Amino acid sequence: MEKDSRYARWNPSLLSILRPLYPGAMPTVKANLFNIVLILDLSDVLNLNFVSGAMSNIINHIPLRFGLVPVVETDDGKKMARLFYHLIKSYGRRKTLDVFRSIVLNYQRQGIQRDKIDWADVRQAYEELVEKEREGNPEGDFPDLERIVDGSVGEAAGVSEDSTTATEAEAEAEADGSDVNANGKAKKDLSAPLDKIGKYTDRLAAKLARSPKGHVFFNGKHFNFDDDFFRYMQTEMSMQVQYLSEKIYSGILTDENKPPSMSNYFYDLPNASKRRNVYMFPAGGSKDVQIVSLPEVFRKTRFRVSEGTYLYPTAAESVYESLYVVTDLDTEDGLALVKEAISSLTSDSKTRISFIHNPTTPQTPTPENGKRPLASYLLAHLHIRGLLSQATPSQLLAALGLESGPSASPAAAASPDVVADVEEGVQAALKDKVDADVVFKQLTGGAGLRDILAEEYADYVRTSRKVARELKVLPGQSALVVNGRVVGPLPADDFKLADFKTLEDFEFRKRAEPVLQAVQEVAPALIEDKFAAANMVSMVTSVVAAAQRPDPSESGLFDVPPRPRQKGYLLLESQYTSFTIGDNSTALYRIAVLVDPLSEIGQKWSSLLQWLSNIPDAFIEVHLNPGRYADIPLKKFFRYNLLPSLSFDEEGKEVPAHAVFEDLPIEPIYTLAMDVPTAWLVRPRESLYDLDNIQLGKLFPGDTAVEAIFELDYIVIEGHAREVPHNTVARGVQLQLVTGDGMPIDDTLVVANLGYFQFKAKPGVFKLEIREGRGREIFELESVGNEGWDSPTVKEAGAEITVTSFEGLTLYPRLRRLPDMEQADVLEEESDEEDSKKGVFEDLSQKVMSIFKSPKKEPSTDLIPVKPQADINIFTVASGLLYERFVGIMILSVLRNTNSTVKFWFIENFLSPSFLEFIPHMAEKYNFQYELVTYKWPSWLRAQTEKQRIIWAYKILFLDVLFPLDLKKVIFVDADQIVRADLKELVDLDLHGAPYGYVPMGDDNKEMEGFRFWKTGYWKEFLQGKPYHISALYVIDLVRFRQDILRGQYQQLSADPNSLANLDQDLPNNLQHQVPIYSLPDDWLWCETWCSKDRLDRAKTIDLCQNPLTVRVTPLDVADSDTHFAFAFQKEPKLARARQIPEWEEYDAEIARFTRELAAQGKIHSRLAVADVNALAGGAPSAAMPETEETGSELTGAEHDSSGSKEHQRDEL
Repeated sequence: MEKDSRYARWNPSLLSILRPLYPGAMPTVKANLFNIVLILDLSDVLNLNFVSGAMSNIINHIPLRFGLVPVVETDDGKKMARLFYHLIKSYGRRKTLDVFRSIVLNYQRQGIQRDKIDWADVRQAYEELVEKEREGNPEGDFPDLERIVDGSVGEAAGVSEDSTTATEAEAEAEADGSDVNANGKAKKDLSAPLDKIGKYTDRLAAKLARSPKGHVFFNGKHFNFDDDFFRYMQTEMSMQVQYLSEKIYSGILTDENKPPSMSNYFYDLPNASKRRNVYMFPAGGSKDVQIVSLPEVFRKTRFRVSEGTYLYPTAAESVYESLYVVTDLDTEDGLALVKEAISSLTSDSKTRISFIHNPTTPQTPTPENGKRPLASYLLAHLHIRGLLSQATPSQLLAALGLESGPSASPAAAASPDVVADVEEGVQAALKDKVDADVVFKQLTGGAGLRDILAEEYADYVRTSRKVARELKVLPGQSALVVNGRVVGPLPADDFKLADFKTLEDFEFRKRAEPVLQAVQEVAPALIEDKFAAANMVSMVTSVVAAAQRPDPSESGLFDVPPRPRQKGYLLLESQYTSFTIGDNSTALYRIAVLVDPLSEIGQKWSSLLQWLSNIPDAFIEVHLNPGRYADIPLKKFFRYNLLPSLSFDEEGKEVPAHAVFEDLPIEPIYTLAMDVPTAWLVRPRESLYDLDNIQLGKLFPGDTAVEAIFELDYIVIEGHAREVPHNTVARGVQLQLVTGDGMPIDDTLVVANLGYFQFKAKPGVFKLEIREGRGREIFELESVGNEGWDSPTVKEAGAEITVTSFEGLTLYPRLRRLPDMEQADVLEEESDEEDSKKGVFEDLSQKVMSIFKSPKKEPSTDLIPVKPQADINIFTVASGLLYERFVGIMILSVLRNTNSTVKFWFIENFLSPSFLEFIPHMAEKYNFQYELVTYKWPSWLRAQTEKQRIIWAYKILFLDVLFPLDLKKVIFVDADQIVRADLKELVDLDLHGAPYGYVPMGDDNKEMEGFRFWKTGYWKEFLQGKPYHISALYVIDLVRFRQDILRGQYQQLSADPNSLANLDQDLPNNLQHQVPIYSLPDDWLWCETWCSKDRLDRAKTIDLCQNPLTVRVTPLDVADSDTHFAFAFQKEPKLARARQIPEWEEYDAEIARFTRELAAQGKIHSRLAVADVNALAGGAPSAAMPETEETGSELTGAEHDSSGSKEHQRDEL
């Protein structure tokens, strides 16, 4: 570019790189910043098309510099390489591209699709070129094509001055690396450098076996030549421009100190390698690099390591890398790898070597055969006895029968340094070449092969195989481990001596050298001894590097990048916004926190940091980063129940942990709740008050506080199931948790989102298995995944899991399809009737997919029932004593209108201790079944923070996993509803393929026309004539619902905090165009607000929804003289509306009598449970079940609202 006239007007200064650019634009600097080397098989028609078409156009319009290296692995490739070099040196680049273009155009004109060239077409294009050249140079020497491609043309006549100008020949010859004569002619050597090409591609591992279409190097960065390489190259270009910008901005790279040619800048960087190996530099970059913590691996496997278990380079003064050769030491391929590794140890090596035996099957000699493999027995003996460090590399080669030295390879010959190392190893081996038995006994201290203890050998093999398993290396495979980085598995004869040298240099620069420098600064005495330094640096390097890697499960699920340790917070201005705790000069643990002090996170962290400050040798640095707020964001009081240490009273008893809130304002209405670890399912066990409506000013006489005891019910076992080998989500598979005697304790369904599933359990040992049914017919459980993403198989470790920690347990099961079940669908419908209903979710399924990109299928009805279900199944959500009283009334109304068996399902998360105490007695008296269900909010699903919205979410988001898998239909009934009809009608109702049926919002109360929000704005435009449905009553076909669509859509919509104002009904209404709602007849739900009173007499259920027209307006006393008047707006109490329903008073009186009877018998103890309903509704209405059909909610923060706002935030504990 510096000489190209097309860029003559560009600025040569590197400072131009700092100018702002549009996305995808390139800096306009007159310098060869971007160099692309293509390694292509020119016998491939597509490659010829790219070179003559796309590449040619790019060169003419974009400042990219291309180089082309033809592949010579095939006969046609060699022929095209010879032709390519002949054309370049004889006629120049432009005419060479014209010949290639002529070949491709000939195919295009004929409409022929070819993968490989036809030599007849090549001959035609070449002869056309020769004919044109002969017209201008009749005396020229133009060899036949056959002579060129078979290599006969070597010292041929050059191109005359008439054919190619001196300037053009000189420029092209310079670019090609050749010389020119004084008269402007190129020299006569027209042969193709096939040997150099072979060495070049071998050094760069650019073989067609790795990438069949070819390879690309962009400023030394490798890409496979495929359809996506331009996209990857653009990303890489942006990264390199950013790198250059940083260097220029910091003054490290300037116009004065820049190299003579910027084209070699990236190649000459200190961290650039001269050799590439696909195992050292994987195509996926750092995310495909596996690093383990060596101390942890050796601790788990009990593999012995000491100074004596390593082979050291002769005369090396310092060693900072530990290389472990993992291979089958008794195979030819394994010994070849061992030979190359040992031969790489020279006087300037920084590496020590140890050996890990990884046989396909362990061989135990028997008295009958007595055969002992020499290599594994010798190395096992040297390792166990700590004698390996006393051997020299040449001695060990001789003892193993490998004394001929390292094998010479084309790659090795390519580097003079490597050649010297090889010769040094060969000479040393020849010098020490003596009888192998003599050397063997010298190394073993006089012991022969038969004298080596079989027990020691067996222990070495056993621990070696455990190490290989931890490294994820299968039996019989080979790999290398250098300072914790695993390289492999390695195919036979694919890692040469030169690769060992490259690996040593790269790992030292990348990971070992920074650790070495840190140790020298902190504790220089630790590295004075060669052996201690080798152990310290290699082990610390592996620990630090492994700590920066994401968990394999995070990489597999979320593609999490590496997490390097950084101290960017030290750059912050912190004179007035930070404080510290502890002594930084002596601290072993340094904790830095950047936090908003007025956020809920800051509220929680303050207690946690206080607890951490009690840890000896801890230094805490806190930087305050407050946000912008219009009002005070904190609406909660928070206490962290975490003691710095155990404490005991005077009698020696442990002082129990407890949280105490003192001196609270008595005016607000509080909610008491626990913020617990994600694996805990906790509920209140004892409380005499309504924890959702705590009014400190209205306690019972004699009470001065509200006390509550919470209980940990279950610990959550969660997981992510996948099919192997493709890592697709195992969606729809039914799993169950069973005890040791085979008794199922919980079952669940694998959902589409991340293959997630969840069990609830208590501490113990359990077994994970596929639930009986279609899942077992298609899949087998390969691994339960209880040891991480790459856990051992069921055959190796069993299917047992243990819950022994309060942190819970995360499983990563792997399922594999049984033979002949590759195309089977676990969710396939079998009946014709069900087949006709397929496709309901198909369109949306393509939009809302899990990260595994699994296809969405219809759910199966092939379920194995655990126990018979009731005729009518009803679930409801209630929180707060008032709504729990409403639940009892709703239950009575259901039972009085049916002769079918009924079962009620309650979401346990929100129930009070008094209700849990009361409901068993009511079920016994009125002969109905009930069951408590619960589900922990998944950590990956965007959470809600307000309790009312959490309750709404539980009404709709988890219906597929809340209930047993054999339950097929369930009806949701709001707690404050009165039922007047037999709900068996809804059970038997045909939903016409829809997953659920809702009642449309009432449209015949004309007084409310101005309040119908679905008829204006967003909803009017979105619904396009479809009805908006209310969520107070709906029936769910669970078989249809178990498709997970709602969670995916929720995750998208909830990203906007202003969306899903009424979550439980906005979500299904928002999906109507993809997931149909069956509209129930309007008689199924009547409410005063939206429905005409003319049809009250035929209403099958009555809901106590709010009416914005029935608002009580109360004048307020005004203290401010500037304010002329003020009013409090309060909605009509729900209790007043309930009493307008004739049968409601009857049901309420019956529940009250029954409650008092239980209290008199001592069966229930809560004083509020036996209180009059007026007392339960006193002060302020419960916020447990706010009306979802309106945009506002009931007052929850105070008893009046002088501002006229629709909603108050409640204070929470």
